[in-house]
Amino acid sequence: MGLDAVRKAGRRLLEPLIRVLARLGVNPSAVTVTGFAVSVLASWLVWSGLYWQGALVLAAASVLDAVDGGLARERKRESLSGAILDSSLDRMAELMVLTAVLAGPAGREHGSIVYLAPAAMGGSLW
Repeated sequence: MGLDAVRKAGRRLLEPLIRVLARLGVNPSAVTVTGFAVSVLASWLVWSGLYWQGALVLAAASVLDAVDGGLARERKRESLSGAILDSSLDRMAELMVLTAVLAGPAGREHGSIVYLAPAAMGGSLW
């Protein structure tokens, strides 16, 4: 199964949620900002050493990130400003989670993270 097939399958899974949110009149940018806030919570959990809880919360943030673009398309509200907001908050969320890994217990207990986390941060910005 190729990457495009995985993306299409994921979109099909999210379509019912996207339709409900569209019927409710939810603003796609509100979903983007909410996803960022959930990522902030995930970062705090990771920084606190609560890794599996942080991973679960981060998965929820990822779902919201996947929903916002579909919601914008469904509501015919796609815009350059929305795309820039989404991309900018995505990068900030990635940097926060990786910084939490670096600054939390994992960074203190595993010396290799001092090298791996900044490398991942650089890759995220590429």
